Amino acid sequence: MLCFYFWHLRIGVLTRLSKGAFYDCSNLTSITIHNSVTSIGDWAFYECRSLTQVNYKGTEEQWNKMQIGSYNFYLTYAQRNYI
Repeated sequence: MLCFYFWHLRIGVLTRLSKGAFYDCSNLTSITIHNSVTSIGDWAFYECRSLTQVNYKGTEEQWNKMQIGSYNFYLTYAQRNYI
């Protein structure tokens, strides 16, 4: 599966990554998540085996309050940087 996600315009504030948002994006190595995201759906990062780094634009406290759904192992095991 080939995954391309482009956000060219900021129309609104992204608050949730939907179920299966990056499902099977096996070439995804890093991602930056804005602190406006408060929940990540089930399977959002399932089979993202190359994901090793998560840059979070917020604090560790904000990250810990985020609701992260099931089967997001690669997201939760990746190195996390608070930027």
